[in-house]
Amino acid sequence: MVRSKGMHRSSRDRLTRKITDGEAIRRALQSFNTNDMVVISPNPAIQKNIPHHRFFGAAARVLGKQGKAYKLEVRQGKKVKYLHILPEHLKRL
Repeated sequence: MVRSKGMHRSSRDRLTRKITDGEAIRRALQSFNTNDMVVISPNPAIQKNIPHHRFFGAAARVLGKQGKAYKLEVRQGKKVKYLHILPEHLKRL
């Protein structure tokens, strides 16, 4: 059988979480201002708009809001990448 090479491969421990009361609601309702620093911390209960696993734990700067998501600037070495991520997958730094 051919090995899977999907986006969520080898992620049994990365995409599991303990059950907490109301965490998903609090994280969905949080808001950020421009130039705030955040950490990309995906919530596995919400599969929509989950970032690629190379960005898990990365610090990012908020550039603004676009629809329900926030536009983020992430630095990886000398490169700058721009991501659009829902607030459920972000934590304030």
